Amino acid sequence: MNWPEFVSHLQLDFAILSLILNSILIILIAQKSPSELGSYRHLMSYIAIFEMLFSIIDYFLSPVILSHDSMFLIIIPIKYSEYLTKSQYLMIECVWCGCIGSFMAFFAIQFIYRFCVVNNSKKVLKSFDDHRLFFWMLIPILTGIAWGNNVYFLMGPTTEKDSAIHDLLLEKLDLHLKNVTYIGPRCYETSDENYVIKVYHKAIISIIISLIISCTSLIFVIIFALKTFLKFRETFQMISKQENNLQLQTFYALVSQTIIPMILMHFPCTIVLISTVSDFNLGHISSIASVTFALFPALDPLPVMLIIKNYRGTLLNFVATPVAIFVRRKILI
Repeated sequence: MNWPEFVSHLQLDFAILSLILNSILIILIAQKSPSELGSYRHLMSYIAIFEMLFSIIDYFLSPVILSHDSMFLIIIPIKYSEYLTKSQYLMIECVWCGCIGSFMAFFAIQFIYRFCVVNNSKKVLKSFDDHRLFFWMLIPILTGIAWGNNVYFLMGPTTEKDSAIHDLLLEKLDLHLKNVTYIGPRCYETSDENYVIKVYHKAIISIIISLIISCTSLIFVIIFALKTFLKFRETFQMISKQENNLQLQTFYALVSQTIIPMILMHFPCTIVLISTVSDFNLGHISSIASVTFALFPALDPLPVMLIIKNYRGTLLNFVATPVAIFVRRKILI
């Protein structure tokens, strides 16, 4: 079994886990959410559905990330050539990349909403309860479209990259160029003496656009996370204990849900991009990102399910009931 096949098996396992956990979370949100959560229920459900979609696409494509010299490539083995052409695979790969861009926007919107709740910003909160909720939910889609178009038009396959990766694919991944499609930037080309002889400006622009989107998301997250925490401390004595507990639960769940993608998505991407620009060869280490990307939607529902009391209690009761019945039967026997 070569590395792409091993990664594909892991991606299948994580996709199944993601579908199960996110489905459970959606049911919990629909049936067991405290009324105080308000429109945050819609945001959580929307994100859970998005994560399920991402997991399905991720397994279907089975992407393998490879960093070599000044190239950072997301390689897709073509498994269903009798049904889809290379160009169609490339389009689906760009949708996969667009989902990553959408997640960036989701993180920011969640923290903006939590701050508005703690700050009691009624005008903004009302926009999450009426028809304007559509526009909030449109932001991640537009961000994803921007990210996907950036990838498609500025990071797509070229004859220069084809020549550069032909032997590399065989050597590193045991794949033939004719059996894969790929996207990714190649920043520059060097001579045998390590002199830069050609700079690919499209690749540089594409990296800048990607960094602008991801950094904007990160800035919003940091600013509104701090503002939420400080405002919560300020109003802690002014609201009921029950409301305090719920606010703390949702805030901790949100922080956990942000730490997970930062470790599994932001950090691997940043390392790979830096290695690309600095011409540092990560080799097989870079392909670990293929696994962490697939793991993200499988782990992301857990903080909400385990931290919010209503959801945690329901899950514990669900698990405890059959255990109690089994123990009771054993005692009677």
